[in-house]
Amino acid sequence: MQNNSETSTQQEKENSKETNVPSKLTSKRKYLVGPIAFLHLLGYAIYSSTIFLYYPYNIGKTLFVNLTVENEKSAVCGSNTNTTGEENGKQIQTEVATFLTYIALVEGIPCIFSNLLFGSLGDRFGRRKLLLIPVLGVMLAEGLIIAFMYFGVTLYYFLIPLMIHGFSGEAFAMIQFTLAYASNITKTNKQRTIGMAIMEICIGMGLLLGSVVAGYIIREETIAIVGAISGTISLVAEGLTNSTVLLFLTPVIGFGISLGIVMTRVIMSREISPEQQGALFGGMSAFQTACTFFGSLMFSAIYRGTIYVFKGTIFLLMAGMFFISLILTITILLEKKSKEKTYNLQGKTISIKLK
Repeated sequence: MQNNSETSTQQEKENSKETNVPSKLTSKRKYLVGPIAFLHLLGYAIYSSTIFLYYPYNIGKTLFVNLTVENEKSAVCGSNTNTTGEENGKQIQTEVATFLTYIALVEGIPCIFSNLLFGSLGDRFGRRKLLLIPVLGVMLAEGLIIAFMYFGVTLYYFLIPLMIHGFSGEAFAMIQFTLAYASNITKTNKQRTIGMAIMEICIGMGLLLGSVVAGYIIREETIAIVGAISGTISLVAEGLTNSTVLLFLTPVIGFGISLGIVMTRVIMSREISPEQQGALFGGMSAFQTACTFFGSLMFSAIYRGTIYVFKGTIFLLMAGMFFISLILTITILLEKKSKEKTYNLQGKTISIKLK
């Protein structure tokens, strides 16, 4: 009995030391991860918007050497050539779709393997050290892209910095490190939910609304249903509309597209022990990367093949995928409710969930 009491007291002392020392070391600096992720993803969003506008401009200048374009804001499709502006636009879009296919291969495949590797390395060496990898990778890749844009280099040379971007994990590496670090510095499930919701808010302005809603109503699968409905309606509207005003309103309609991803991350994090959070988010980031880049590969090919038939085909296809996710989420919700029984005991309601 005395030996058992001595060992228990020693374990309590060791546990108290383990819990107290990290809190002192990371009491202030741990909150810097949110601003770092916010600034990184903010810059990445600006870069993504700019670079995808530059692709058709560069290809238009290459295809139509003799046309005169006043500046980068001028429309190549409407410039003076032997063909009509609509035909020029379709030709440029076809070449851009082909180039996006190359990007999906050159940038996407390295990004998948790097994110899988970073997840395991984060469990072994810590998250803060590995945060430098996506930051330095983005600085190097985007620095080369700026130089290429300034000197007017042929577009296919851009695959070199994009490959560097892929090996550094792209934005997905920053996301997985941020979320894994948030799960490490929180103790209870409630703290972990709030912490991950705050990190989701910091990840980008595009995920702001979805992260805020998920932070307050994190236990309800109905939020994912709202996101699926929002995504379905916005993509159907984008595929069928001919109005410019409605086209610019589709992002407002699709405000909840990211909600399903947020809910999935939080629910899966609750089911995994703190020691395996890095591997979890590494696998999720790799899977999300694969879906993003191979989806881009597939959608670019489909868009290229259907642009002359019906331009909205690709958007209707994506809307169908959101509708499938809606059906699956409703199925999960109904199955969860069927396994939950409620009992009234002395005026108190008790819910028991059967696994």
